[in-house]
Amino acid sequence: MNLDEKILNFFPPEVVVRKDLAREKRIDKLPRYISEYLIAKFGRDDDLTTVYEIVDKYFVYPDEKEKYLSELMEQGFIYIIDEFRVRVDIKRQKYRLVIPSLNISDASVDHSLLGEHEKLLLGGVWGLGKLVYIRGHLDESTSPIILVELTPFQVSHIDLSQFIDARYEFSLNEWIDLLMRTLGLNPDKYSFEQKILIISRLIPLVEPNVYMTELGPKGTGKTSIYRNVSPYVRIISGGKISPAILFYNIGRKLVGLLGLKDVIVFDEISKVKLYSGDEIVAKLKDYMSTGIFERGDREFISFSSLVFIGNITIGEDGLPVSDNLFMVFPKEFRDPAFIDRIHGMLPGWRIPKIGTSKEYLAKGYGLVMDYFAEVLHRLRSKQYNIDISSYRKNDWTIRDEIALEKLIKGIMKILFPHGEYTSSEFTTVFKIIKNYRQIIVDQLHIIDPGEFKLKKL
Repeated sequence: MNLDEKILNFFPPEVVVRKDLAREKRIDKLPRYISEYLIAKFGRDDDLTTVYEIVDKYFVYPDEKEKYLSELMEQGFIYIIDEFRVRVDIKRQKYRLVIPSLNISDASVDHSLLGEHEKLLLGGVWGLGKLVYIRGHLDESTSPIILVELTPFQVSHIDLSQFIDARYEFSLNEWIDLLMRTLGLNPDKYSFEQKILIISRLIPLVEPNVYMTELGPKGTGKTSIYRNVSPYVRIISGGKISPAILFYNIGRKLVGLLGLKDVIVFDEISKVKLYSGDEIVAKLKDYMSTGIFERGDREFISFSSLVFIGNITIGEDGLPVSDNLFMVFPKEFRDPAFIDRIHGMLPGWRIPKIGTSKEYLAKGYGLVMDYFAEVLHRLRSKQYNIDISSYRKNDWTIRDEIALEKLIKGIMKILFPHGEYTSSEFTTVFKIIKNYRQIIVDQLHIIDPGEFKLKKL
């Protein structure tokens, strides 16, 4: 069997999608993990008519907000596509429904939906919702809008054991190509090492408390993977970051991003501005060592991973023009003690820029992104014991050891979720992964040669 036949044979049809269809312009207004779910559920071969009709009829464009609100008020109900989420107002003992497309954050929700769709309380659910306008509504603390029906556009249940069992049917190279297709890329355009580099971007999604950075030229897909692969990722693109946003808002008594998502991505790291930068870096250093953060009188345990992404200039030889790669980081982040806590750097300069869609984007079948996102999320809690003691050298620090254990556990969960591999396969992968930490070690020596000696891991 070829790869397409294997994918169709060993995975349920509802979690498989033709990746070229998922790039249709008429549905790219939705996150990739949503549009692929719709194609898998409602598409028929090359016919996406039903998918187009659903999106065109119910998706709310930014300039259509008032039109939809008017329809809701006049006819008493509407159906819209949105990412509905619910927050708990414990002080007033109310559930507040957030409807982003209508810019509403104080609507109500039928309590039965909270039981049916737990994700409403866990970051949100993309779907088709029926909103009802309550005439004569007298409670000024809430909107007169209530969500009474919800049809999710995301996978509600996955069988992780089925995913793991399917791995037995693929060789390592076939499995890697399946992962590349799932990420929307054509595996034929990349070398084995380049594929591993790209797939390594997923390590923070499957392994808790992993801290990575990727620096490289524009156009290699650094950010797009995180933006499209999972609803459990939050991207901070430039802008100003405060302790309240990241850790805990003392005034509103709301936990920050570190308590909400599997992965926090600091995109365009050179443009990030820190409000109370010293406080943020001090708390991050503590968190990256312990998995605990505190602010005010509150302390939290978190399993969020962190990713720092930035663009750097590459010379004609394909290598960075600057020796000190961390100069693109905000000055507060250039502290060697902070950098030492970053487990590894993906050498983005070794990944080719994505060329034409015909050549570089996936053809044939891959896994529906929303299904794959749920698999990655479930793999975070899967115990995966890796013994790297035979690779350890005397000059390794405890941080070197922890970093390499974290990184190799993550990539092995992705490549070998069934836990079976040869020593040759492990060694091949480990050599690539080890280089991520080696770059950090080399950078630390450049930044502070007196404190950090040059060494080969």
